[in-house]
Amino acid sequence: MDNKKNARKAITSRMRFLGIFAVLFVVLAIAMAGTASAKSLYVISDMREVNISAWDLQGSPNYMVWQYTNTVPDYGWGAVGLAIDGNAGILFVTYENSNTIQLLNAYNMADEDTTTAPGAGDLAGIVYDDGKGKVYAVDRRTNDLYVYDWNADTKTLTAAPNSPFQLEYSGAYGIALDETNDYLYVTSNSATIYYYNTGDFSGTETITAAGSYIMPHSATSVAVDPDRNYLYSGDGFGGSDYLDQYNLTDGTNAFVDVYDSGSGQGVIGLDVDLDTGYIYITTGAQSGSYHHLKAYNTSLSPLDDETQDIGIPTDIAIPAGEVSYSPLHLIKDDGVSGCVNPEDTITYTLDYSNDNAYTVHNVTINDSLPYNVTFDSASDGGTYDSGTHNVTWNLGDLLSSASGSVTLNVTVNSGTWGTTLHNTATIDSNETNPSSNSVDTSVCALPPTGESTDSDGWTKNEYTTEEDVYATGSGFNPIFANMNIYVFDDYAWTDGDNIAGYTIYASLMSVPVTGGNVGPVIIWEKKDTKIGEYDIFFDANKNGIYDAGIDAIDDPNHPGFTISGQEVPALTPFGLLALVGLLSVIAVLTIRKKRE
Repeated sequence: MDNKKNARKAITSRMRFLGIFAVLFVVLAIAMAGTASAKSLYVISDMREVNISAWDLQGSPNYMVWQYTNTVPDYGWGAVGLAIDGNAGILFVTYENSNTIQLLNAYNMADEDTTTAPGAGDLAGIVYDDGKGKVYAVDRRTNDLYVYDWNADTKTLTAAPNSPFQLEYSGAYGIALDETNDYLYVTSNSATIYYYNTGDFSGTETITAAGSYIMPHSATSVAVDPDRNYLYSGDGFGGSDYLDQYNLTDGTNAFVDVYDSGSGQGVIGLDVDLDTGYIYITTGAQSGSYHHLKAYNTSLSPLDDETQDIGIPTDIAIPAGEVSYSPLHLIKDDGVSGCVNPEDTITYTLDYSNDNAYTVHNVTINDSLPYNVTFDSASDGGTYDSGTHNVTWNLGDLLSSASGSVTLNVTVNSGTWGTTLHNTATIDSNETNPSSNSVDTSVCALPPTGESTDSDGWTKNEYTTEEDVYATGSGFNPIFANMNIYVFDDYAWTDGDNIAGYTIYASLMSVPVTGGNVGPVIIWEKKDTKIGEYDIFFDANKNGIYDAGIDAIDDPNHPGFTISGQEVPALTPFGLLALVGLLSVIAVLTIRKKRE
């Protein structure tokens, strides 16, 4: 018996521990549910040939997959700066010794003409402020900061009043924008990076730095991750081999050598994907040969290293939102607003359209299903290959401006609680390169649990009227500091049931919750108990309503516990002998009395 009790206690303790993490999975699942992702990295893959390339950003193991390259005109001494208007899907390309900016359509990489940066003459770093609709740019090795109002309809830049502004410190090269805190970071080929408040870019011609950070090495390239509080820099232009990381929270720094041979062919282009925190760089000085496109995680561990279609690369631009090279405009949706449960059905909808000015031929869509779902059906002739776990549609020709949609049904496999279903679809045709769109669907985590127990927290389902009833729960959201606990008659509970109108036999209000766990606490004292079948309701959010996945019921479909009459105490061996002796005496006396 002791072994069974110890085993049961170990399981209970482990489930309480896992319950904390299960709740965290629930929170993340709600936040991430139905998250669609389609994002490209854009890079000046060759400054001399002026090749601009799009790479599809994916997860492990590919990370970056080349999509398309367009060659644009050269208006100066080579293309060096790249930025993106994520709202309009327009790329800005700057050139050394020029104020001409080449514009590209980020969705199909087509030329969108040029615009002029008034007053500038030797553009270097450039960024776009999506929130303010402004372009910020600097002239190389100066303290001239140009601020422009951008009109995406007319594709024109208009200088803001008092632009160019004079930055407090000169020698500008690269710039990076933190839209969360309204800071513009500026490098000057030294280890010190100054930052300026974009709210100061008006009214006065001289802008005082809001602060500065000293990096481990000199910096000409810079990127900032305000979500994770990191600042990154590099200086391949100045001969440094290092990618530097500065922790804006605690002031610590780290760095990694991006080229082990120590040739001074380090970071040239630099940007961060704000969704993942991954850092992307280009390497190789203009006169060198180490020309790469690389990816690192926040620990500065390498993830990917590409050389395909890389000449003499310079700047990188990664959109904050979902902007990607997608000439057939594939959009994927799972129709899920929260999270799904194992054995639920998901209907994926894949919309597509031909935004090109010509007909495309032999259009195909290939959907790579997550490993933890089972294929059910596909519309419009979609065929399933059990060997590859892929669904393919052969859609034929698609006229210019034509569109269509297909659907796909799958069942979530059992035992997948707390996982994420990553589903990617790719569209292709004879005239266009493949482009992909993904959607992440969260599977709900195990819900919190509550039960009747003894004073030590052991599960106990049967009581007498001479015993106190205890309640213990685990796996609740740690954001709840306390909860209300009630005892009701046994009832078949369903999500959304209101406790109003039901008899409450016992209650505890504002019971402390620690790390998602509660109890054991006495919920019903023996002096007040009554014979019957009951449920315990753990009201985590204290709204008087049973919210499945947030609250818990001690078995919502059966009695949580029962109370019966007082037990007859079990006799000890000595007591049994005494009873037998007493009965024998009574029997002898009875016989004698009858004889008399």
